[in-house]
Amino acid sequence: MRCGFFFAVTAFILLFCSIASAADLTGDFPANTAEEKFVKALVNTLKPETLEVVFGGTPAPDGTLSRIYVRAHGISAGTDWRLDDVALTGSLVKLTPPDQWDANDIKTFRPEKWEGLFNVEVVLKEADAKNALRIFMAKGGKNARKWRDLNVDFRAGSLFLSGVYSVNSGIRATFEITTGLELRSGTQIWLVDTNVRVNRDDQTDAIRSEIKKVNPPLDFSKSGIPVTLRSLSVTNDEIRVGTATPPQPFPGTTYRCKK
Repeated sequence: MRCGFFFAVTAFILLFCSIASAADLTGDFPANTAEEKFVKALVNTLKPETLEVVFGGTPAPDGTLSRIYVRAHGISAGTDWRLDDVALTGSLVKLTPPDQWDANDIKTFRPEKWEGLFNVEVVLKEADAKNALRIFMAKGGKNARKWRDLNVDFRAGSLFLSGVYSVNSGIRATFEITTGLELRSGTQIWLVDTNVRVNRDDQTDAIRSEIKKVNPPLDFSKSGIPVTLRSLSVTNDEIRVGTATPPQPFPGTTYRCKK
């Protein structure tokens, strides 16, 4: 079972050296300025519980943003899943020209090729991963009916997945999977040191070829955004992955949105 979270978070502008202004937005707010269109497009796409966007200046006519900060908390992106937190900073980011922007269509912001310097951090909570499995069991249809008692536990440096799988003959197999995670190539997350037990017998060697087919389960290069990941940590509470420098807000024109 794979679940993917695709998020398109973008770009930024001129360093602003005066006192920052702030706008608090709720509900279906109007989008008249380029900044408001950008913010509303993120709200419409990510469906976050809260969103903060800081602009270092106004978007240039050619779509260049020299500096920006985005933090989205509680992302669902119109699905039943939840991603706890995504933060991003960018500089010298190139989007399409603002006169093409449509707040109801995130694709109108996307250039043919992403350009810019990005820092990013993504956080997935154990509670949200557990809930995702519950939703899969409840709404996964025919495939989900083959699974029972699915559970995932985050542990320091590793993940533990367990459950019961029913094969076509009706025979049930209890499985336990323990795996570590490893960053590779600055964009990929691989399963490493994976051990599999089926009905309490070690079956790691028997399904090693299947593990190879799954790797890497996440590849951020497919987003097209030029980002190099350098940190990955797994604790009892969360998985946190990001660039060497975490995104940080800065003084600028600030928009805050909440449901």
